[in-house]
Amino acid sequence: MHAVSGGIVPEVAARAHLRWIVPVLDEAWAGAGIEWSDLSAIAVTYGPGLAGSLLVGVNFAKALAWVHDLPLIGVNHLEGHVYAAWLLDAAEAERPEPPFPVVALVVSGGHTFLVEMRDHLTYRLLGSTVDDAAGE
Repeated sequence: MHAVSGGIVPEVAARAHLRWIVPVLDEAWAGAGIEWSDLSAIAVTYGPGLAGSLLVGVNFAKALAWVHDLPLIGVNHLEGHVYAAWLLDAAEAERPEPPFPVVALVVSGGHTFLVEMRDHLTYRLLGSTVDDAAGE
């Protein structure tokens, strides 16, 4: 989608989020095998990132939280990328947590960096791009 422009166009990205957010939720929900009553909260990344895309996700999550009377938890977008590595595949009942320290590489649109994590939510920047991100 973004290849024709040579990089991410924020308005195009936001429109894609609008187009795909419901189908992606439907697919994830179908594969999860749970009910809304099984949830204790709704989490959403709020930034940093492309404002339009983040607004789509935040407002969608706010609506879901309101409709299902669940608390809404804001998560830093870049930490969301880091912690995605802790998610389990559908076939996994559990997996041992990686032992700290951990080195994490994030390449996401406008953000590219390498961090050391000595513990959860504790980061030391090891390096980042100085101009455009590798994800652009």
